[in-house]
Amino acid sequence: MRQRYTGLLCVLAILLACLSFGVRSASAVRAAGTFTDTQGRFTFAIPDGLTPDDTYTGQRSGGAEIAAVLLSDATADSAVFHDNVNVTVTPFNGDTMNLDDLAQATVQRVSNALHATPDGTGIQSLTIAGLPAREYGYLAVSNGVTVHGRQAFVIYGDNAFVITFTASEDTYADFLAQSRDILTSFTFNPAM
Repeated sequence: MRQRYTGLLCVLAILLACLSFGVRSASAVRAAGTFTDTQGRFTFAIPDGLTPDDTYTGQRSGGAEIAAVLLSDATADSAVFHDNVNVTVTPFNGDTMNLDDLAQATVQRVSNALHATPDGTGIQSLTIAGLPAREYGYLAVSNGVTVHGRQAFVIYGDNAFVITFTASEDTYADFLAQSRDILTSFTFNPAM
């Protein structure tokens, strides 16, 4: 059953590769405010300096769906790497796996697929939308650029939601501080 979550990894790898080139969809440019995914499952405040991009939204890989992508305005002109936040949604069977299992399995898959190394923070507990969640950080190389990533996991209903923050090592601290409000403002639609 753990193989089912390989889709999370595939989506992460696709996003990491695609967003490395700083492509931005003009139709996704919106004013700062609130982001709600197209299926109305979740909402969060859009931090200043981030712009939603629908280029990859709705795409699927291995069962995981890319539900949100936000790109940093600060790295919009970069030809090498574009700092980004993305949210993926994957069907989740709580009978065979729990939140800690999901975190451990994904850490291992990201490590194997992206040749990522943990950033030393370990898996940490946090709360997202009033629910228990986990997060961890990693380092990887994309197009010759060392990138620092942080993933947060929360389970709601029959889905696992993974919020990934990725930035070049040079901009990571500022980018994470800027975009972290997504986690504190994240809410689920109870009708989901």
